[in-house]
Amino acid sequence: MPNHVTNKINAPAHVLASLINANGEIDFNKLIKSKGEPVSSIWGTKWNAYHQTVDTDGCQLTFDTAWSAPEPVFKALSALHPSEEIIVLFADEDIGNNCGTIKLKAGSIVERDGPSYCGENSESEQQKWSAFAMEIKGWTDEE
Repeated sequence: MPNHVTNKINAPAHVLASLINANGEIDFNKLIKSKGEPVSSIWGTKWNAYHQTVDTDGCQLTFDTAWSAPEPVFKALSALHPSEEIIVLFADEDIGNNCGTIKLKAGSIVERDGPSYCGENSESEQQKWSAFAMEIKGWTDEE
């Protein structure tokens, strides 16, 4: 069973609409079609989006992915709308690790922030990223 990574994409409604299929669901195939190869190699995650909340009026899509944030999908979305800024917030169930923010423009990551890997964070950095991840996941300390 994978760790579920919660992803929140903030962008103008017309940008987000590029990820929505005819059923009103987030679908990575709208941007990067799978042609028989493992999707993890083209999407950066094991499965398509699940546990979705589509709120184009509020300029946000929220969904889970398996193991990692789908950075190739984010880059493809940004390349399709090169003049628009896209902000992604993501957090793994491993609270305080594999989380952060990504800012994209014109198909490239222009800014990234997140914890260091392999336990290299100070106590204050670990607390900061743990609080960030809890907020993105929508969890409280009691959960």
